[in-house]
Amino acid sequence: MKQLFNKVKKGEVNTVAVLVIIAVFLIITYPMYKTLINGFMSSVQTWFTNTTKSIFS
Repeated sequence: MKQLFNKVKKGEVNTVAVLVIIAVFLIITYPMYKTLINGFMSSVQTWFTNTTKSIFS
């Protein structure tokens, strides 16, 4: 692992670190935004059904 980082340039290490931080952040916050997305999708679905009903009725 140490040899791998020695070959990589400093800028690339920063990018890898940022990606790792983002991945960890997403894993930690996943349950929170999962419920948000589910709620949003269900509201969109109900709105979509109501809209299509009013258009095609």
